[in-house]
Amino acid sequence: MTRPVTALRALCASLDIPARAGLAAGVLIVAIVGLADIWFDVDYELAADITLLALAALANAFALLYTARSPWWTHRIGRIYWAKCLVLALVLDQISLAVWWDLEYPGRQYVRFAIYGLGAVVYIPMLVALLREQRKERDR
Repeated sequence: MTRPVTALRALCASLDIPARAGLAAGVLIVAIVGLADIWFDVDYELAADITLLALAALANAFALLYTARSPWWTHRIGRIYWAKCLVLALVLDQISLAVWWDLEYPGRQYVRFAIYGLGAVVYIPMLVALLREQRKERDR
């Protein structure tokens, strides 16, 4: 069995029934819209914009809940994961703002630079931590 299939099965097995149902419903909706293109003219630009907004909202909700309810500051991996969640939410917010409001909203280039620069800086310790953990695992 390939690793992606094994990883997907492990993910599904780790979820409770409502989470599995939500995951299945989401996959089903995407598949139905994709298949609907056979019979209907689907506006994929609008569909993508709507799903981007949903993704941004979910990423923000996850980041906020993780920040508020998890002791992320107590472990190195928790701090790294928190930073990753925050940067992803900010990137998706910036993209959503450009898509839904105006491609050239006031201060956009500065906001893009700040978010993307922060993201690049945040990924450095993530890469170092990943390499350390992989080396530890390999040495065992």
